[in-house]
Amino acid sequence: MSNMAAFIPDHVPHPLVYDFDMYSGPEVTRQPVDAAPALMKRPDIYFTPLNGGHWVVTRQKIAVDLLQLPEIFSSDPTKADKALVTTGIRRIPLDVDPPAHASYRKILNGLFSPKAVAKMQDMVRQQAQMLIDNVLSEGRCDFVADVAQYYPSEIFLKLLGIPLDQCGTFMDWVDSAIRSADPAIAREASVRVADFIAQTLAERKKAPGDDILSHLLLQNYDGRPLEQEELVGISVLLFIGGLDTVVALLSFVMLYLAEHPGHQRELVDNPELIPDALEEMIRRFSISAIFRYVAEDTCFSNIEFKKGDRVLIQHFLYGIDDREIDNPLEVDFHRPVSRHTAFGAGPHRCLGSHLARLELRVFLAEWLQRIPEFSLATGTNLSFRGGKVIQPVTLPLTWACS
Repeated sequence: MSNMAAFIPDHVPHPLVYDFDMYSGPEVTRQPVDAAPALMKRPDIYFTPLNGGHWVVTRQKIAVDLLQLPEIFSSDPTKADKALVTTGIRRIPLDVDPPAHASYRKILNGLFSPKAVAKMQDMVRQQAQMLIDNVLSEGRCDFVADVAQYYPSEIFLKLLGIPLDQCGTFMDWVDSAIRSADPAIAREASVRVADFIAQTLAERKKAPGDDILSHLLLQNYDGRPLEQEELVGISVLLFIGGLDTVVALLSFVMLYLAEHPGHQRELVDNPELIPDALEEMIRRFSISAIFRYVAEDTCFSNIEFKKGDRVLIQHFLYGIDDREIDNPLEVDFHRPVSRHTAFGAGPHRCLGSHLARLELRVFLAEWLQRIPEFSLATGTNLSFRGGKVIQPVTLPLTWACS
């Protein structure tokens, strides 16, 4: 640890210093689901000197309480003097604190309300059926590369009114933006997305359509039209979020079912269990992480934070917090309440959670109807990618063809 001393600020007690690399550490690249219990044994809040140095919160209640204090633990990277990891793009409303956050979010709420999302069900189902049919007769697939990457990405591109021919390029940009440990690479990828969005918005102004980007062009913020920077910032956030998070969630769900044929059979025999089963698996396999930036010196949970500190909210730990959940490592499709923060907590709770749940529910129902028995390919050595969203690198699945 001595060679890390330069990354440990003076106000950080050395007993609270532990190595944790959110991008490439063994805790996230081998099997994060198995590594999480060991991480829970660390202090409730500890400091890692890696990746520029930052705090890590390991317990759900502390994280939820922290997220309720945006005036101290800000979403805005510019509030912290040492905000070392930044995209260079103001992602609205993710990087905005209350009260402005509420005004921006109001613009988007109607687009992703339960009522609005319900109208997307046929389109989502068609997308699921097409991707499953593409691999059905093969008896095998790399689920990540052949199915999961394209499913939410193509759905969201359609909602944005963007052609699908560059989907692979877009996925590469998004992957770099959220998983690169190099701030310059993450920033460059986000700028590529922003430049593409700006160009698309300019075209949409000339020829508006029935899509989310055209909708944004008609919106106001507190009585005035949205400025170009705001339009781009909102669109970049939607683009990145829509093309990635469900890829990881769906891959972890399918991995669990492939390795647990009893749970798989239970859903085949009782498809009405799918919504509750998904909620339980989302709890167990939460995959996202977010930063908060300390806006002023403060004492919170007996820790002295200094302005400029970064704090990592590591959601993949909170679903297995034994202080909040009984037998948290067990996946129980009949659990009365499956508490989790997989979609965040506080005012910044995930705007797209209703759409994500719809995508997961529809896909799993369609897959199990066509492929009621599947398993992990023999000899598979799984590996994972860290970053702000943890994801399997590959997921080789096999099944018997009829």
